[in-house]
Amino acid sequence: MALDTMRIGVAVLVAVAAFSAGGCRRSPACDASDPVSLDLCGPRKEWVGQWVEDSSPSRYIDIGPHGGYRFIDARPHHRRLVEGDIVAFVGNDMRVRTNDDRAEELVFFVTDPPHEVGGSWTMTVQSATYHRTAP
Repeated sequence: MALDTMRIGVAVLVAVAAFSAGGCRRSPACDASDPVSLDLCGPRKEWVGQWVEDSSPSRYIDIGPHGGYRFIDARPHHRRLVEGDIVAFVGNDMRVRTNDDRAEELVFFVTDPPHEVGGSWTMTVQSATYHRTAP
């Protein structure tokens, strides 16, 4: 039992370190020549921030005002890190190009875009509900 607890603690620490590390290739400010940046600085500004999944606080999404995207799943047996840049919005869905060697393009399906409920911001991505913890 103690070994499992230690593994979970180490996984959370690794996730937090990865979450707070840099890695986005876009500029840190709004860029008038970049449609994604313009969206996130304007009509989609409520998308920007740190989001935590309701049912599993070990899953996070971080969306930067410049289009940087980071998803971390630190659950045991489900570990995953996706870091990249939002290259386009297709409706409410986000197309993200990863910053790894493959530079693959992934689509994250947003079935319920960010909206305020009782003073808290929420959105649904890939069938999971997230709440914004920091803008």
